[in-house]
Amino acid sequence: MPPPDISVIISVYNGARYLAQAIDSVLGQVAADFELVIIDDGSTDETPAILARYAARDDRIVLLRNDRNLGIAESRNRALTVARGALIAPMDSDDICLPHRLQRQQQFLRAHPQVGVVGCTYQLIDAEGKPLPHAARVPLTHPCCVWMLLYLNPLAHPSVMMQRAVLEGAGGYRLTHNSQHDLDLWCRIFNRTTFANLPEMLFQYRRHASQVTSNMRSDEINQMEVASRQLVYTHLLGEPADPPTITYLINQRYPNAQAALQAMELLDRLWDAMRARYHLSPQEARWIRAEYLRELARLVRAHPPIASAVLSRLRPSDAAAAARLVRERLQHQRRVITGNHSESST
Repeated sequence: MPPPDISVIISVYNGARYLAQAIDSVLGQVAADFELVIIDDGSTDETPAILARYAARDDRIVLLRNDRNLGIAESRNRALTVARGALIAPMDSDDICLPHRLQRQQQFLRAHPQVGVVGCTYQLIDAEGKPLPHAARVPLTHPCCVWMLLYLNPLAHPSVMMQRAVLEGAGGYRLTHNSQHDLDLWCRIFNRTTFANLPEMLFQYRRHASQVTSNMRSDEINQMEVASRQLVYTHLLGEPADPPTITYLINQRYPNAQAALQAMELLDRLWDAMRARYHLSPQEARWIRAEYLRELARLVRAHPPIASAVLSRLRPSDAAAAARLVRERLQHQRRVITGNHSESST
């Protein structure tokens, strides 16, 4: 039997509550040419029994089990050695694929072989599956993804499909970055391949209190994240950026006006570097510029006294846009205080 074109990989640890919904959403895909590789990372709840029932009635399911809990990065690497597909679609055990996810991403990658990773627009849902207020700013093209990679995550890992060769060429996931294995992977491969996101909503991303958390200290995680993202900063600037300033941008917190001004200067350099390194389309330039202004507006909200310094650097149209973003954020904060959540945040 020839190998399937797509291998969906799920790593699960004590995920019995949502596991059946996740599996059903994969088995119900419109795309037919796939296998579902599920690795149980040493679960002690009802997960093994659920997996056994599904595997008994659907031969597209391939089961693996770790004798002890190894962590998500090592589990996904192990599953990759068993997976046979040329396209790899990772997924979490508590999320939901909408019916056309695999088909749309498969078609896109076949039509655009230069793209190594394609994600999609997604909907946040809560523990009960109810939609959460969420204004997704999903970057659709590679330059926009690179910009967002400087301080956010441009690709929701459980929503992506990857060319197997790209993932294997990077050596898989680094075990030292278990809690941030996806972000670390993007930072290691962004200059080896092309990223994209589909504008169509094809995935539901669940947020709940029992999600896996790291046992590392927050400062250790932050240092690892800065080190990973530094690869992107160095690529754009030709030299490493100041680690504390990267931290300010990642955390979107600025302890004082001087820190905010340092972040503004770094954003200015990055904007210039993006235009120099990439041939931005008008649409890409507008999208990145809007994100740039969004961060400047955040700086002004954090430290209003620097507003004149920020606005003096902007074109009149940009200054007006930044001022508008500040007003919108303040209006959102007032809605939160008064309990009116009818609109999602900027």
